[in-house]
Order: sequence, then C-alpha cells, then structure tokens
Amino acid sequence: MNATMTANCYPWLLPSVRMRLSGDTLILRDGGEFLTFESDGRRVFELLSQAGGEAPEASLTDFHLLAPVLEERRWLVRLARPLSEILSQSPGASRQLAYFAQLQRNGPDRSFEELSGARILILGVGGVGSHLAVSLAGSGVGHLTLSDPDSIDQTNLNRQFMYAMSDVGKYKVRVAERFLRDRYPQVDIRSIPERLLDHPTARNVLSEIDLVVFAGDWDTLGRQSRIPTDIPVVSAGYIGSTGIVGPLLDPRAGTACWRCRLAPFDELCSLEAQAPQRETGWNSSGATINGLLGHLAAEVVLRQVAPSLGGPLLKEEILLIDMVTLTVTKERMADVDCPHRS
Repeated sequence: MNATMTANCYPWLLPSVRMRLSGDTLILRDGGEFLTFESDGRRVFELLSQAGGEAPEASLTDFHLLAPVLEERRWLVRLARPLSEILSQSPGASRQLAYFAQLQRNGPDRSFEELSGARILILGVGGVGSHLAVSLAGSGVGHLTLSDPDSIDQTNLNRQFMYAMSDVGKYKVRVAERFLRDRYPQVDIRSIPERLLDHPTARNVLSEIDLVVFAGDWDTLGRQSRIPTDIPVVSAGYIGSTGIVGPLLDPRAGTACWRCRLAPFDELCSLEAQAPQRETGWNSSGATINGLLGHLAAEVVLRQVAPSLGGPLLKEEILLIDMVTLTVTKERMADVDCPHRS
C-alpha cells in the first residue's frame, strides 16, 4: 500500500463481518471465522465503530492498535474516498462495492473510476452475450457497444432474459439497448444490428474500444483477422455440455494476439460457415450454461479493465466447465508464433 493511500485512506470494516457485544465480551464473525475480545471487548467495539469509511485513518484515536489484527484476517478495507461520497455518486453501488472489497482491500472504490471509463465491444448478444452485457453494466462499466445481426426468436427466450415474447422479430441489439438504458441509465450504450466486422465502419469503432468480447458463433470467430492485433480480446462459449471461458489475449502484456491464436482454426471456421442447415440441427443451449459463462466472462473483463481489482485472469488460459459433472478445470493454451507480442 502506498504512502498516499495510508495517509488519506478511510478505513471500513468488511461489510460481511458481524459484531456481537455482550457485557465486556466482543465477538467478531465472518463466515465460519471468529475473533473474540473478552476483557476489553467494549473498548474494541468503540474502536471498530470508528471504521465506517467516513473519517481519515490518521484522525481515528488509537485505531492503529487494532488495524494489524484486522489486516491479518483481511477484515479491514481502506477506501480512497469517504463511503458517503462514493454512494452519493452511485446510490445503487453499495453491494457492488462490498463485493469489490472482497477482491481488493486497498482502494476497491478506485475500480469504479476505472470501469466508468472502460469501452467494451460485445460481439453477439445472444445466450452468453446477453448475460455478459447485463453483468458488465451492473458492475459499473461505462461504455458498451453491442453488435449482433440477429433478431429475436421464440427459441431464444429460455436463456436470453433481456427479451420478451413481445420482442420476437426485433433486432436483439435494439431491445438489449433499451433494456440496459432503462436499468442502467448511467451507461453509454451503442447498438449495431449487423456483423460489425463486415461493416466499413468497423475500423473506426474498433479504434475506440479497450477490449473485445467474442460471445458469438463459429461464423463470428471466423472473422478474427479483422480485429487489430493490439486490442485485448476475451471469448466465451460452449461445445455441447462443455462451457469454455477464455482465453484473455493481450499482446501488449506479452500474450499472442487474437489473430495468431485462432489462425490454426481458420479452416474449421470456414467449414462451419459452409455447413448445410438442417431443420432439426438445433444447437443445444440451456439457460444455466449461458448464464454461467456470460457472468464468468464478465469477471475476466472486469479484472482486465480495472487493474485495481487485482490484475487479469486467464491470460492465454481457458476455463473448462463440464456441465454433466459440474467439474471445472483450467488449461494453459499451447504456445503459438506471434510477432505482435510486446
């Protein structure tokens, strides 16, 4: 923790910690972990009562005596701004802030500033992408661009919860934009009802993006060569009953770029795009697997665009989720030649 943060921070007892004072005995509990103060419980209670995220730590009487104990158990959060100031600017963010505090004890509120400036492009707002979009907007991402040429079909409604029966036939991105604006008015949302990577304006749009998320089909993936090699990319999808989250690719941080990573799959993508369509060739797509993958992919995005949360996840790794057994494994991807690493 840097010196500036130490001098100006606003201590806050982790919201999940519960306090019980009985006589001179104080019991603190977080989940199944307990900490008991017997003879000096009332004094400790008074000290803890100061840790409400409103006063600078340097101004709290004798709080430095208790801080090491709380830090050892990771129960002490230090905010960069007073808690009341944070919530006055984002009245609905209290639960999200409490979650970020579980990830990062020192300045978790800084992540809101990082996220508010983040510009994310989501390619595909179907099963995975619709959950992803809601999760990112609800977490505080400030700018979302949604690209999808598809319209809403009745078969989408089992897993794509932004859409209703009355929306059947409408463009997904238009309905998604309306849904997100109503729920998260502070988020800047742009919708493009076509395959962005096929559009002449793609280069201009991509020049304004911090990260691309592929949440579409193989046909979408087949256009990977149109993503500039310096833009970070995350992908999420599934094959049958196996969900796949990742990899995160960021050539600026030493990984292969998206173009080089998917080059071996060019032929497969081409064959998939040319495959004949059958009336009974439905793609299996359940509500649970789509929601799970969309929200996990959102977590990967958050860690990438908000470094204060602890840094990126799944760099050149994939998370495999077997829905038959609910087994989760992580695998490192094989090395590929990529001249675009920096």
